[in-house]
Order: sequence, then structure tokens, then C-alpha cells
Amino acid sequence: SCDAAPEPPRLFRRLCPCIPLGSLRARPLSLLAVDDGTPRRPPPPSPPVAPASAGSSPEGPTHLSGSVEPQPQPSIDGRLHREAQETPPAVAPAPRFPRSSVCDGHTPVFTESSDVPCMAFLANLSRVRNIRPMASILLLARTIKFKLRYQPNGPGEPGVEAILKVSQDKFLFEPYSELLAFWVDRALALNKVPPTVWVEVSVSMLRRALNQAGRTGAEFAQWVNESVFGDPRIRSTVVYRGGEPHLPASVQLWLYGLRPLQDTVWDLAKLPHHRSWESWFHRSGKLPRLPREKRGMLPAFSDLIVFDYILGNPDRKVTKNTYVFGGCAVDCEGDDPHHAEPAAMIHLDQGSSFYTRRGPE
Repeated sequence: SCDAAPEPPRLFRRLCPCIPLGSLRARPLSLLAVDDGTPRRPPPPSPPVAPASAGSSPEGPTHLSGSVEPQPQPSIDGRLHREAQETPPAVAPAPRFPRSSVCDGHTPVFTESSDVPCMAFLANLSRVRNIRPMASILLLARTIKFKLRYQPNGPGEPGVEAILKVSQDKFLFEPYSELLAFWVDRALALNKVPPTVWVEVSVSMLRRALNQAGRTGAEFAQWVNESVFGDPRIRSTVVYRGGEPHLPASVQLWLYGLRPLQDTVWDLAKLPHHRSWESWFHRSGKLPRLPREKRGMLPAFSDLIVFDYILGNPDRKVTKNTYVFGGCAVDCEGDDPHHAEPAAMIHLDQGSSFYTRRGPE
């Protein structure tokens, strides 16, 4: 309970009052560095780790990341949010390519029955086959994140991909915000955020990823050194598992077939009075006359506005962090099987949420 939890640092108190971050304080972590062959001292002995609770699996020294078993999650309201009757429902595409039986990144439909096994799968970092820094647009990126690829769940299935995010100096709540936004989405029965879980990722796992990325990895490592391990607030959240330092992080299922809003049939630029689209939802506002393929926009945008207001998320515009599955309208000549799918809004990039009690303008 919250009453029994140690007092968390003041910085995190309002965001996560029940998370005992005070108990995670550990000795400062050496800066992450790309391996140059120089011998390094082994990490100091770890403090005693409390025994695992009944029913949980013991830590396995052979696991790649030393990850812990996922904790029981609250019950998910599996009811899908009702769209307008005239809106074509978002349906999973026909199986024209291999699909994962546990985490399907080719559908915008999320339910309790699909969330639970997928979240358990994502939380098991021992199944990660490859991890790489998302540094292809290093000069444009604002946040540090890694792309994970998990081993297939069964014969003939593809690997599952996901995004891992950690805290950094200018975006301290990034992983916390992503996880909490997922649960708010499920509590509201919107079901628009891909499955998201909380993990502890080993520093050695991140180091190997940077070593394999060559020059780009070296540049990314410098960024990690300065923005992550250079911040004492983040170092204080490091936890040792079997003598190995781990960072708290969020992992979210990677969804295929997403396009920026302006590249889909829901592009607002072609509508009259699109610059004042927020007024459509005012009590005195007047709804525009929309063609059939655009009618799903109204409930989708209404949901998004309410969602961001609850999260206190100021980092979204119609041209930024607003994504649609299917409904392709620009550069649709390729063989992407999702082009022809009905448009469906997906809520991504909520990492700027919960920094303030004020809602976005």
C-alpha cells in the first residue's frame, strides 16, 4: 500500500506516489562507455536483494538482461470504445504475411484477451534477440530510445518488435509517462495505446547494443552518458540485480502501418476551417459536413483531446505525434498491406505527460 511504501524522492512524489523509488537508491553508476578493450573493474558487490515473493520465479543468472517476472497488472476493461455508427470499424488485416500469435503489431484493435499475453511476453527481456539505438535521425531526435526485437514466439512466426524508453535529463518522466498513459487509456476504455510494460534493463545489455552500432553507437553513447548517467536524479533510481546495474524503463509494442495524420484520408488541411478544428467540439461549435471516409475523425479527435487533457500532455498537434493506422492517402503505391485498411487513430508518444497539473491549451 502507499502507506507502507518508503517515502519517494520529492521529484517523483506527485507522479508516482506509490512507487518506492527511495528504496532503489544505489551507489552512483559508472558512465556508460563503448568498449575500447580497456580492462574495467568489476562492479562493487550488490546490496542484499530481498527474496522473491511466493509464486514468482527466482532470478536466472543466464538471462540476457537479468529481468524480473512481470508483476500482476490491474484488470483491463476489455470493452472497445464505441465509434460513430456510420464509421467503418477498424478490423485486423487479412493474414497476408506471418503474424505473431502473442503480440500482433499489425492491428489497431487491442482487447484484454490480447493485452495480457502480449504484456507478459514484452516484460520478459530474456527473449530479446536484438537491441539497437534508434539513432538514424540522431540530430533530429529529442529522446533516447532503443528498438527491441524479440525471438519468435513459435515456429514460422516473425519476431516481435518494441520500443524501449529510459529517463533522461530533459525528459525525466519519459518511461513513467508512457506506462501511466497506457493504463489511463485502458481505464477510459479507449484502447488506442499499444500494450506497454515496465521493465528493468541491464546496463550491459544497452552497452552491447551501442558497441554493435559502430560510429553511430559511439555518438549515441555520448548522449546516453550526458543525459542519463550524468544526471544524479536518474542514477538514484538504478537498482542492482545480482550485482548488475539495471535502469527502469518502459517497453511498448511496435505497431506497423502507422502514418502521420496529414498523410492519410483524415488530413485536415483539405477541410474548410481546418485551422480552427478545435471549435468543432465547443458547445456552440458547428460541425463540418464530412465525406464518409472522414466521419470517423470526429469521435477519434474527441477522444484524443480528452485523453491529452487528462494526461496533461502538451506535446501533440495535428502535425506532430498524431498517427493513424491505415487510411493511406500519400505514397500508397508500395506493397504495404496496411494501406487499404480503414483509418483508425492510435495514441503514441505520451512521454511529455504528467509534468504539470494544468491541461494543455
